[in-house]
Amino acid sequence: MEDNKIYQLYKLVFGNIYLAKLIFKYVMEINRQICDSRTRIGSFLQYFNCEQSSFDWIISNHHFQLLIFKINSNFKFDKFSFSTLKSSIDYITNNYKDTLINSNNINNCNSGNSNNSNSPSIDILNKFFQTNKETLMSTNYFDFTTKYRHINFIEFSIYIQNIQLLKLALNYINSLNNGDKNKNNNDSNNNNNNNNNNNHNNNNNSEKKNKECRIKENLLELSLSIGNLEIIKYIHSEYEDMKISSMVYGLYYSLISENRNNVVEYLLDELNYQVPKPTEITGTFNDFFNNLMALEFNTFKRLFEMGSPLLHLPSNISVLLNSFTIYPTSIASIPEQKQQPDGYSFKRKLNFIKCLFFILSTTSPTHNNLGTLLLKKVNYLLEYNENHQKNKNYEVFNENDFQQMNYLNILKNKLNNNNNNNNNNNNNNNNNNNNNNINNENKDKEVNIIKIKSNQITKETIKTHRNEKIQLNEIEYEDFNVEREIKRVYIYDFLKLISNGNHLNECYYDEMIGFIGEYKEYYKIQGLLERNSNKVIPSTINRSKFSADNGLINGLFESYFFTHYPYPKYYKLKDTIPIRLFDRDSVPMEKQMKYLESLFKYQVDEVVGIFGYIIDSKNKQFSIEKHASEIANYIDQFYCVQRRNRSKAITDSLQNPSMYGGTIDCCEAKLIGAEIILAVNKELFYHYYRNKDHRKLFCWDSWNIGKIAIGGNGSGGGGGSKGIGSCSYGECDLELIQFLYSHGIGKISKSFDRCKTRETAQFFIEALNFKPTSDCLRSFYQLNDWDSNFLFYYVANKLTFETDEKIDLSIPFGYKQKKHFEYLVLNDSLPISRIISSYSYQPKPIESKEDFINIFSSLYNLNSIIETGKFSFILSFFQDYEDCTDPIIKSKYQLQMDALSIKKLKDSLSVKNFIENKLQQILNKQINDYK
Repeated sequence: MEDNKIYQLYKLVFGNIYLAKLIFKYVMEINRQICDSRTRIGSFLQYFNCEQSSFDWIISNHHFQLLIFKINSNFKFDKFSFSTLKSSIDYITNNYKDTLINSNNINNCNSGNSNNSNSPSIDILNKFFQTNKETLMSTNYFDFTTKYRHINFIEFSIYIQNIQLLKLALNYINSLNNGDKNKNNNDSNNNNNNNNNNNHNNNNNSEKKNKECRIKENLLELSLSIGNLEIIKYIHSEYEDMKISSMVYGLYYSLISENRNNVVEYLLDELNYQVPKPTEITGTFNDFFNNLMALEFNTFKRLFEMGSPLLHLPSNISVLLNSFTIYPTSIASIPEQKQQPDGYSFKRKLNFIKCLFFILSTTSPTHNNLGTLLLKKVNYLLEYNENHQKNKNYEVFNENDFQQMNYLNILKNKLNNNNNNNNNNNNNNNNNNNNNNINNENKDKEVNIIKIKSNQITKETIKTHRNEKIQLNEIEYEDFNVEREIKRVYIYDFLKLISNGNHLNECYYDEMIGFIGEYKEYYKIQGLLERNSNKVIPSTINRSKFSADNGLINGLFESYFFTHYPYPKYYKLKDTIPIRLFDRDSVPMEKQMKYLESLFKYQVDEVVGIFGYIIDSKNKQFSIEKHASEIANYIDQFYCVQRRNRSKAITDSLQNPSMYGGTIDCCEAKLIGAEIILAVNKELFYHYYRNKDHRKLFCWDSWNIGKIAIGGNGSGGGGGSKGIGSCSYGECDLELIQFLYSHGIGKISKSFDRCKTRETAQFFIEALNFKPTSDCLRSFYQLNDWDSNFLFYYVANKLTFETDEKIDLSIPFGYKQKKHFEYLVLNDSLPISRIISSYSYQPKPIESKEDFINIFSSLYNLNSIIETGKFSFILSFFQDYEDCTDPIIKSKYQLQMDALSIKKLKDSLSVKNFIENKLQQILNKQINDYK
């Protein structure tokens, strides 16, 4: 009856697919740890029971439900680290946020009670903190991934932007400080009963404790740098006496934040930001400018108009311009944030452009007129777009109108300044005023003309007296696009004019190519090539890869520059900057095919890699039926062009050697390796091989084909179908191996040592009649026993019992492999005469059992066993010692722990105690035997 009940429960549990998979998963993990012959942890901490599991181990192994169980059980953890504590807090806040948080609970969390049952994350964090607050508050958190190397728990809670933890920590500090105050009051009431020495000691202790619990003054600055406004407002409201150490640092920390615009506005509005003195500014603050230009334009302008020396020092202006006109931080490279509303990207770029033009117009001695013109033009485009969208008529300007408008304003400003000066001077000294009028008339006749004509300015006078001629590009009103036209202003009117031969060249050409591709103005590539082909060629190819834009490739290679270029068209395009490839899911397949066709047509170096990217089985749009033959035609034409270009290059080089610098690459072009296809799409690999016309287009004898088929990493790319690319254990495609072997593809018969599982090796041996050799063990001994289904021992036994192959035991086997061969030798299954050692680089035969034991001396050294980090090996070591009856072997055992072993066991006291007890028992037995 009892057995039937057990069976029913068993059936009930394992009949549930979810529970069965979960149980088998945990069993597999335990078996992997026990069977792993090449341990990677080596700390005796690979698996634990509930009580033994540390906080770091729980988080590192993602046992978050165990963490929640321990928190709810008020379990006290011994220690915490930055990364694991952050992961645990993130898990709790992300997975237990089903309801709104009532922050009032936190304010009363000192008691350890939570009245808000609808806030599970608050309740869990509260329990966790109350149980572990002493350890949490005393830990010094250290992590290389942050800007802060050593921070306390309060700073940690600000860094991870968790206001609940911050309130818990600050309330705890306040409770300690309040307790000290009460203690001091009691001490003062008892002064008459205590002597002076006792009072002095009590005061010292109180001061010491207050010092430990004092809240650091940099919390406000830290919160500014993180940028969480809720935390900033909380700290500012709760600790009104907490001030920023200096206004320079206040602005610096505000700009560090990713939320910099809102934080800077809060700094100006709520934290009483004052313009720092020039003496406070040093060169260390030059990095400000990278973040200043990321502010919204109105905030930037407001900061500028306050007169900050950070913006008005002449030396700093040059740093500002240099920081934001070099190509790594150009408009195309402004980092984007995920999940932003539509138009967010353009808004950021627009702010950047307006800030840049504003700085030029107000501070640049050489480009102030240019900056004013460009800012006016951008504002006009925005106004025009607003009216255009509302179908309202709006005045259309040409570029000369912008220049006239700008010059008119300059003249009017001059006139107003002179009028003001004249009025002031009349009150003080009429004679000086008359002299000034005479001087002004002589120096600037234009101003007097304006005065006489009552500000009536003609185009003729403007053209006559303009000091500089700035040629701006016309606005394209047809199919008006405000984003396109503002980018055109930035690239053609700004970068083009100021990029004369300096570092802006790279920014200009990169931006220009991006603009040409985005708005399909491919005809402009020719003009760029004439200016700087070394920059334009790699930039064009990289930009094309980002968007699969065949128009850029066609525009480049069909230009006059390339059609009349002396080198053949397979000219190597070197030094291209790596760039992310286009998204295969969003770019239409027709566009991908046209792009690939252009790459093959013009012999672009990286065409093979992009070919593999497009045919990948992960590309949901790719179809063998629709696209395989078409791509084969591209490749065929690719070879035809190569042969034609090669022939032409040889002829031209013979007729005119100086044209080629005396050298020309005349080697036959190599066929595309079939491993490129196999690595990403097995079915396409079959298709091309079975089609005789297509088969001749590829090379089929690469070693990498066999490696990929068995499950290794070839040179082709990412994984595709099952068994292809970087296969995991047990995913080898036996059908594919048979296909390759039958057709002599990929040197598959020489790839046995690449096997990862016993099933694969067994297929080679039994189906393909392969004979394993001793060298195979070098590849197999590092495999995990459980994942490979004990492949090493399968091959070792095949070598031992079915061949006469000599076996080299000098390979650095692990403990279990050595024990396996020890068993075979000591039981006479493996004759010593078949064992060789190549420690001295020349194989030597083993002549005696003692020679064999010397090879495996680590099996008899306690320190070597401790080094493995496996408690099961330690048990086996002592059991083997007790069972050993061979005096030669027993004499080889070394039973003393060295300093390294003792250090390794410092965190595993139970293991250390076990070893010491065993050693003591052995010593006692030896003493008794001696007696």
